[in-house]
Amino acid sequence: METKKISGILCTVFFLILMTVFIENANSSTLTLIDFGAAENQNIFGLAGWNTAIKDKYTNYIDPGEGLPKGTAITVGNNGDYDYQGVQGNPRAFAKGEEILVTWYNHSDKQIIFTPRISFAHAGRFEKKDAWRNMSETVVPAKGTAISFFDITDSSVGTYSLVNVNVNYANNKTLICDKIELTDEIDTEPPPVPRGIKGKAESSRTADLTWEISPDSKQAAGYRLYRNGLFLKVVTEKHYSDTGLLPSTEYSYTITAFDNRKNESAHSEPFRITTRQREASDLRIYPSPDFVYKGAFRFPEGSNGVGWAYGARGMAYYPGGDPEGTDDGYPGSIFASGWKGDVGMESYVSEISIPAPVISPNKDINDLNTAGTLQKFQDIVRDKFQVDGASGDTCGDIAYLPRQGAQTSGKLYSAWGKHYQFYHKAVSHSWCELNLSDPKPQGGWYIGPKNGRPINFSINSYLFSIPPEWAAANTPGKLLATGRYKDGGLSGRGPSLYAYGPWNEGNPPPPNAELSYTTLLQYSLETDYTSDPSQSMKGWSKADGWSGGEWLTAGKRSAVIFVGVKGIGKDWYGLQDGTLHSKDHIKGRWAEETRAQILFYDTEELAAVAHGKMQPYEPQPYSVMDIEAFMYKKRKWINQHHLVWSVCFDRDRGFLYLVESEAYGKYGDGNILMHVWKVTVP
Repeated sequence: METKKISGILCTVFFLILMTVFIENANSSTLTLIDFGAAENQNIFGLAGWNTAIKDKYTNYIDPGEGLPKGTAITVGNNGDYDYQGVQGNPRAFAKGEEILVTWYNHSDKQIIFTPRISFAHAGRFEKKDAWRNMSETVVPAKGTAISFFDITDSSVGTYSLVNVNVNYANNKTLICDKIELTDEIDTEPPPVPRGIKGKAESSRTADLTWEISPDSKQAAGYRLYRNGLFLKVVTEKHYSDTGLLPSTEYSYTITAFDNRKNESAHSEPFRITTRQREASDLRIYPSPDFVYKGAFRFPEGSNGVGWAYGARGMAYYPGGDPEGTDDGYPGSIFASGWKGDVGMESYVSEISIPAPVISPNKDINDLNTAGTLQKFQDIVRDKFQVDGASGDTCGDIAYLPRQGAQTSGKLYSAWGKHYQFYHKAVSHSWCELNLSDPKPQGGWYIGPKNGRPINFSINSYLFSIPPEWAAANTPGKLLATGRYKDGGLSGRGPSLYAYGPWNEGNPPPPNAELSYTTLLQYSLETDYTSDPSQSMKGWSKADGWSGGEWLTAGKRSAVIFVGVKGIGKDWYGLQDGTLHSKDHIKGRWAEETRAQILFYDTEELAAVAHGKMQPYEPQPYSVMDIEAFMYKKRKWINQHHLVWSVCFDRDRGFLYLVESEAYGKYGDGNILMHVWKVTVP
C-alpha cells in the first residue's frame, strides 16, 4: 500500500514538472526559426508552416567537430555576397518590437568583425540590393560564438514568408551560421563598466593595456577602446597593445564593454600612459614633434575656362619656379590640376606661386594670402588617355623630376585614370615639358603588362618622387612611386605603391610601352575571388579614401605618407542614412564617421618588400596624424567629413603642401585651400 502511495506521489510530481516545462515553453519569448544541423535532414524548425531551408549552391552544411556548433558556411570560393542561408514558409506578420537573432560560430584562430545582411523578400544572393538591410555589426571571437540582430521597426514591419541572411564577409568554411531565431524580448541591459585598468609603455611608440570585468555580472562580448576621447579599436580579449604612438607623449585611455546586442556600458575611469623617449636608432618621421603647422593660403582665380573648385587633385612641387618670390621664405612653385566644369577633372594643369601661409585663429579665409598664376591652365596629355568602358571623374597626379637618363630637361610626369575602370587595363602614365603652352606630351604607357597586374585601380591616383639614395639601394633606376586607393578596396585593402622609371626604357618610351616596375605595397584586392582579409591594412574600412601620397625626408629621417579620410565604425554602400544601394538612388560609400588623416609608413619596410624580404601586404602604418583640427569646413553632404585631396613636398626646405576641398563658401562650391606644414629635423 505504501509503495503504491509513493508511486502515485512520484507520478504527480513528474506530471507537475512536465506541465511546468510545457508552460515555460509556451510562454517563451524566443522562437527558433531554423537551427541548422550538420546535414539538411538534421535541421530543426520551430515555427509552424516554416520548414524549408534556403541556401546558396556554394553554401553547405558544416560539422566543425564534436561539441561545436554545426550549421552552414560557404565551401566553394570565399565570396561573401554569395554566402546566404535562411528559412521560408507560410506568410507571417512580423511586428514592431520583434527581433531577428542569428548565432554564428567562428571556426578560425582570429577574431572576425563583420556586418551581415538580412532580407525578407529575396531568396537568393546579394544581387537585388534594394531588398536587403544591414544587421548589427558583429564581433565573433576566435573559436567562439556571437549573435547578430535586426530589430523590426516601423520601416520593416510587414507580412513575410522568408528570412534570408547574407554573411557579407569573405571566408571559406570559417564563419558558420548556427541558427536563426525570433524574439520579442529585447535585452537592453549593458555589461558592467570595465575596471582595474593597468598598463605600461613598452617603447617610444607602444603601450600595453589590461583590464577586468566583474565575474558576478553579465559578461561582455567585446570591448571598445578609446584613445584621447576618440574611438580606437574593438577587441574581444581583456588586453590590448596599442602601437603607432608618438615618443614622450601622454595618452589617455577609456574602455567600454558591450554585449551581443551591442548594449554598451559607460566609459571606465581614464587611464594615462606616457611613452618613452625616441630611440636614437629610430629614423622615422612622426607627426609630433616633427610636424609644425605653418598655416594656409588661397588659390588664385582659374584661367582658360578651367577653375580650381574641386581641383588640385594632382600636385607637384617645382624648386625652379617663381625665381622672384624667394624673400618670403617659400620659393619654388606648384603645378596643380584643375576642374573643367561639367566635364569634371581633366588633364588641365596650371603653375602657381607659393605665398607665405597664414594661421588664422578664427579660420577666416580673408586673413589668408592668395597665390598667383605663373602659367595658365593647359591640357598636358592631349587626349592620350581615352579609356573605353570607364566612367566617372578623372583621377590622377603629377610629379616633377630633374632630367634623367638621356633626357635634356626636367619633366612633369603624370598618372591618369577614371573613377571606374572595370573592363580592361588602359595606358595610365606619361611625361611632358614644363612649358605648359607647348607641353609636348609623351606616352601613354602601361605600368606592367597590358593584360596583367598591377591593375589600373592600383596605380593611377598618386605619383611622387623617390629619394635618389633610397632608390639606388632598393629600386635602381626607378625614382617615381605611383599608386592608388579606390574606395571599397578595389585597389586593395589599403593604399598601394609601385616604383617605376620610364627613362630607362626609351627617351621617350614608345606609346603603349609596358614599363617595368617594383612592387612596394599591395594589399589583397576586393575584386579578387580569393580576396584575403588577413592581407589588409590594420583598421581598413571600405569607406576609406586615401587620395594623395608623398615621400618625406628630414635629415636622415624618412616616411612615406598617404593623405585622405579614414572611415570609422560601420560602413556601407548606398545612401547616407544607411539604406543600401539600389538602382533608384545615388550611391556612395559611407561610414558612421570619417576623419581627415595622414598615414605614416616605414621606408625600411618598403625596402624589405622591394628585396623580397617582406610580402607586399605586410607593411603597416606605424603612426597616424589626425588633421581634423586644421581643416576649415566640414562637408555636410558627404557624410560630414573634410575632403582632403593631394599633397606635394619641398624636399630641400621640408614644406609639405596639402589641399582641402570644400573649405569655404557654399556647400557644393568645392572651393579649395592649401595647408602647409614644416617637417623638421630634431
